[in-house]
Amino acid sequence: MNQKFTVHKKKKKETKEPAVYILAHEIMRGEGALPISYREIIAAYVSKKNNSELCFLTHVAICQELGYCGVLDIFTFDDKEFGPLFSFASKVMNESMSKEILNQFVQEGFEIEVAEEIIHIVSIITFINQLVNSNAFEKITNNQQSYIGHYAEVMKKYLFL
Repeated sequence: MNQKFTVHKKKKKETKEPAVYILAHEIMRGEGALPISYREIIAAYVSKKNNSELCFLTHVAICQELGYCGVLDIFTFDDKEFGPLFSFASKVMNESMSKEILNQFVQEGFEIEVAEEIIHIVSIITFINQLVNSNAFEKITNNQQSYIGHYAEVMKKYLFL
């Protein structure tokens, strides 16, 4: 028995924010254990480690917009304030997460919520770094109201684009 199929024209869809950017916004701007400026500094560190120069410069610009101008001077493990956070973020990026790594971080005096937040930041920023480093960047910056679009506007403000 032959069935007949009707082809319908595609309806114009309302532009929606991709779910990944909503999640990124919640991680980077929602309530959390770390101040927003610290999250941006960690995002800059992760972007630098992922060789995503555009994202790195964007997060540095956001840090400057938030009033933290010395961000370029702290990207070492020797920095007393950020070194342990960078070290943990690096372990999250480079190693399989284990109870030992997590326990060591907590034994250094950090709350488990800080560890969880760093894991979230590393994960979402790495994913977005991969998107931006792909050929999809032009497409994802077209909507200036989007999370990435906002960063693109900041980049233009600081003359990075």
